[in-house]
Amino acid sequence: MKLGKAAGLDGIEVEHLLYAHPLLIVMLCVLFNIMLIHAVVPRMFGNGIIVPIVKNKNSDITSLDNYRGITVSTCLSKLFETCIPCGRLSFRAVDFSVR
Repeated sequence: MKLGKAAGLDGIEVEHLLYAHPLLIVMLCVLFNIMLIHAVVPRMFGNGIIVPIVKNKNSDITSLDNYRGITVSTCLSKLFETCIPCGRLSFRAVDFSVR
């Protein structure tokens, strides 16, 4: 996860996770394991802010075709999503590295 990016709807930035107390990592492991065991994801993980970005600044900025949307999601949902491709069915605190 990259540093210096915008916070999602929850207001948490990557830097909050990076500099948080180590107990937070343990608590996130518990949360993620419960989510996997019960196959439930918090609704907040699906929410985001859609921000229009100009594709070509030299082109017509009044044209809707010159924009693409990006979604700013919560850092916790991004962290969870980065753990899923690892193929893990359970997480331990030593598995996490926010950097």
